[in-house]
Amino acid sequence: MTWPSVSRNIYKERGLKGFFSGLSASYYGASETATHFIIYEKLKQELKGTCTYTLGAMSFLAESFLSATLAKVVACSIAYPHEVIRTRMRETPCSSHSLISYQSFWPSYFSILKYEGVTGLYRGYAAHLARVLPNSAVVFITYEAIVHCFNS
Repeated sequence: MTWPSVSRNIYKERGLKGFFSGLSASYYGASETATHFIIYEKLKQELKGTCTYTLGAMSFLAESFLSATLAKVVACSIAYPHEVIRTRMRETPCSSHSLISYQSFWPSYFSILKYEGVTGLYRGYAAHLARVLPNSAVVFITYEAIVHCFNS
């Protein structure tokens, strides 16, 4: 399917509003990024000098890697339900007999909690971590390397 045909189908099925499905849930995703940065900075301070290797660069890489990955796990644990809700809000309803209507964030959140429990809010969490942890480590190690170059 090409993008123009996908766009036509979305417009045909849901109208203009269909292009913005899940947008309100995406706003809650900003809390994950903010939380990640805050925890990362705190962990970086706590780990500074604890990873001792013969090469200074290895210590720097180890501390940045540990701080970034641990911070991302915590931030994802706090904010992951928004990913599930956003995905559900973007999906086309399977049938008119569905128990849950994913029209807006908080009603979707409480419906998933009611019908699927906490596990429903964390569906796909392990796969999500497998995707974002390496990315997070690379981003923060690169960030620290650039900051180090500018400060030297």
